Amino acid sequence: MIQTLSVLAVPLLVAYFGANMQREVNNSRVGQEYVKLAIDILRKPPAANEMAMRSWAADIIIKYSPVGVSSEQRKLLMTSIPKPPPNAMQPIEPNLTERLVNELSE
Repeated sequence: MIQTLSVLAVPLLVAYFGANMQREVNNSRVGQEYVKLAIDILRKPPAANEMAMRSWAADIIIKYSPVGVSSEQRKLLMTSIPKPPPNAMQPIEPNLTERLVNELSE
């Protein structure tokens, strides 16, 4: 009788835990999509008529962030746009184009 119960229990347990795992994976994917959407919203310059949407986007970022966010940081999320680092647009090698033109003309 125990052997019969184990034969029935194992597939049921595998199905139960598999469904739970799949649900967590789906929830994680949905969270990722919401965060991407929120980042797209917050990248645009803040406009007065879009503050409700920016507030929602900030709330999404806070919800899925593993690190706590203060109310001041939330306000910054809503009212500012992230800027790239000052040297982000500079080439890795300063005179690369000039050097390549000189090498090709030789």
